[in-house]
Amino acid sequence: MRAVRISLFAAFALVSGGPACGPGAEVDLTINAQPPLLVPGETGVLTLRVGNRGRDAAQGAEVTVVTPFFVNFARPVPAECELRYENLDPFLPEVLICHVDGTIAPSTERELSVPVALVPGGPRGRNYGSAMVLPAAGSRDREMALADNLTAASVVRLRQVGEPPPAGNTVGIYLASNEVPISLGSRTTATLTIGNAGPNATSVPTRVIYRTPFFTNIDADVPLPPGCQMRLTDTAPNVPEIVECGVAAGLKPGEERELGIPLTLVAGGPTGMQLGFGLAAGTGGGPDVDPIGVDNAHPIHVLMLTGPRAESLGPDTPKTALAGQPARLGTPSPPPPADAVDLAVVTDNVAATPGTNIISTFRVTNRGNLTTQSPARLVVVPPFYFNVDRARLPAGCKVVVSNPQANIPEVAECIIPAGMAPGEQRSVDLPLDVLPGGPIGFMTGTMFVDPGENDVEGYIADNISIFGLHRSAVKSPPPREGVDLWVSTDQPALSVNAPRTVTVRYGNVGRRATQGPSELVYVTPFYVNVDRSAPLPAGCRVQEPHPDPLIPEIVLCSIPPGLEPGWERQLTLPIELEPGGPAGMLVGNVSLEPSAGGDAADTEVNFNDNLHHATVIAVRN
Repeated sequence: MRAVRISLFAAFALVSGGPACGPGAEVDLTINAQPPLLVPGETGVLTLRVGNRGRDAAQGAEVTVVTPFFVNFARPVPAECELRYENLDPFLPEVLICHVDGTIAPSTERELSVPVALVPGGPRGRNYGSAMVLPAAGSRDREMALADNLTAASVVRLRQVGEPPPAGNTVGIYLASNEVPISLGSRTTATLTIGNAGPNATSVPTRVIYRTPFFTNIDADVPLPPGCQMRLTDTAPNVPEIVECGVAAGLKPGEERELGIPLTLVAGGPTGMQLGFGLAAGTGGGPDVDPIGVDNAHPIHVLMLTGPRAESLGPDTPKTALAGQPARLGTPSPPPPADAVDLAVVTDNVAATPGTNIISTFRVTNRGNLTTQSPARLVVVPPFYFNVDRARLPAGCKVVVSNPQANIPEVAECIIPAGMAPGEQRSVDLPLDVLPGGPIGFMTGTMFVDPGENDVEGYIADNISIFGLHRSAVKSPPPREGVDLWVSTDQPALSVNAPRTVTVRYGNVGRRATQGPSELVYVTPFYVNVDRSAPLPAGCRVQEPHPDPLIPEIVLCSIPPGLEPGWERQLTLPIELEPGGPAGMLVGNVSLEPSAGGDAADTEVNFNDNLHHATVIAVRN
């Protein structure tokens, strides 16, 4: 680190600032990101906002930024930043450390502009990186709420005008994974599944990259799978580690290979879901082409727990039980039309305090070469603990799924009038209530913009995305006695006409057994519905069927009392992929909380591992 740095940060107040404080101050640093929209070969700016919602002023901060795959930091990097890991190989992320000098007063933000370059050849749509903020090195500031110190830092890849469709030996490489719970002192394995949806076998090797979440390391005491090697070894908690593996050529259509990456948790990190990232793609230099590209790279989740998992009730589904399920083969898609509309939607990550109201602005752009002839639909699923403020809904918007409970999301739909010309952007301001209670940190919602019946969409990869809202508040210490429920899901790969299941694992790492029932909520992604041909587990029901693939279905499951500390259980939900949607990562949500009310109501001591997004991989060609 340099002794003298020139600050490029601009400070602006959110509310009136509080008094500065000396060493040992109690701070609550936050970070959020605004994704740039780029075409391959273009350079843009990733804007990061570092805030302090604590009681006292912070004496500087340290920000880590990790690029998505096929994105590099544009040179030169900002003067107050330094490259921690530099590698221009587009398959490998880069790591940047930036220093926020000076005082960050309470209720203020500092803005950092990081130049990034989108490399040709990468996945379509939103490419995910990450960012984290910690008190400055050497500072005695005390971070009071680490859960809101991390965020996704994304770059949206737009269609390049005149971009020709790929030609060659068509393959359909995809990557799926499990979501792994882990607690301090334990070991776990992230299982990466690499498959080929066809129609042809691969003729070149496949490169597989895995990047750990923050506060997670590759377990050095466990050997990596054959063909794997470390690309970045760095035990600092705010710097990820990177592994690269190879899958030999000759992967046939419908064939899958598995790689187990050993992980261990670093002390001092937050609880709840944290994002690692994976990529599987051909090495290039050969005839293979992957016309989809969006199912090759996506976040891979690690669920960080506060206590040990002592006993498992219900074994994992054995591999032999999957033998009769249909192979995951892609369904052929027609080539994109030369003349079409091309709708894309983005929004900013907004920080919010429970008990307040916010406006989340969704920006819809037409990147095509035709004007829209029909109204478009914007469908928004806010995160848990955010409800739509009906009193301030703008014209053209309505609530299509209403849920007053904080642990069950609502769904809003807004109509974008016809007549959107090429290059035109329209905005929708959606008012949201930030509900009290619940977790803090980065909460995930989803959004989809769908063209009307008289329009043809030329590039569906950027019609769908997740967005983050940050719940930030310094709270009093949680009760020491109570339950600490957690929930996670696997990440199945789905194809049309091949129903499968999603496995939901849950447990209790608290000090007490549950005395009353708990409620598990699973929200399907866009273009995924519950498979009606298979029964739901006992105690589960669909809240309201929605055949419209743009309206998620919500499964509610009642979990009986008696979940002892350390115990783990699982259930499987039948789901299926609907035709016509995008390929790649589709995002839903899952939560588990003690049921409210009653004499046997339980006290949840840590909400951060109770709810997060749950993903599937849509395999299409």
